Amino acid sequence: MSGKGSKNTRSTVQTHLRPIPHAEAPAPSEPAGGLPTLPGTASTQVDLDVPSLKLELLASLKSDIAEIFKTELQETLERALAPIKNDLQTGKIQTADFKVKAEAAISEIKTTVGEMEQALTVCSEDVATMRNLIKSQPPGERPRAIICRCHHYKDCVDILRRAKELKRINVEDFNIAVFPDHIAKTAKARAAFNDVRRRLRDIEGARYGLLYPARLRITNNGVEKEFVSAEEASSYVKTLANG
Repeated sequence: MSGKGSKNTRSTVQTHLRPIPHAEAPAPSEPAGGLPTLPGTASTQVDLDVPSLKLELLASLKSDIAEIFKTELQETLERALAPIKNDLQTGKIQTADFKVKAEAAISEIKTTVGEMEQALTVCSEDVATMRNLIKSQPPGERPRAIICRCHHYKDCVDILRRAKELKRINVEDFNIAVFPDHIAKTAKARAAFNDVRRRLRDIEGARYGLLYPARLRITNNGVEKEFVSAEEASSYVKTLANG
């Protein structure tokens, strides 16, 4: 009895433990390493990688934007500063050229000043010598001739013009007459016009002048003539005198 009951009991247990047929559950996916992935592990890894990926992307974008901005800024500055750089280079060249010219001009001025100082020193010595000669000349003696050589021709012309305007120059009771110094040939050619010039003084309205080296210019009633021959000038003066 008991044995039969035990058999029935075992049969009943086996019948209750028999699994009910249903859809098979998918096999859990294995990772590349061969280990099974526990439920919830994949979603946890994705949640952890997204912030890291964002940080990497932001860092990469920042680096790329900074590099692009740097390149663009550098090119823009180079384009903007290129004309200024060229102007500065041109100004530098012009300044160097001006410096060279200024130094040359200053050197020339220094040379001229040195020559003027030397000339003034010689003139001062000549004036002192002339003054001593004038003081040492006995009364009634024939005037002493002194030749003065000017450094510039314009100075000589100015001296002769002033002497002609003053007509008489008195220095410490001495009379000084100033005449142009010419070679003998020129002096003789100029002296040939003395008679013509003397006759021109008596003709009203006639003006004349003796030009270098020996040319007589006569102006009468707006008509101007020049003569290098004293005979031709004399004939012309006769026609003026006869009216």
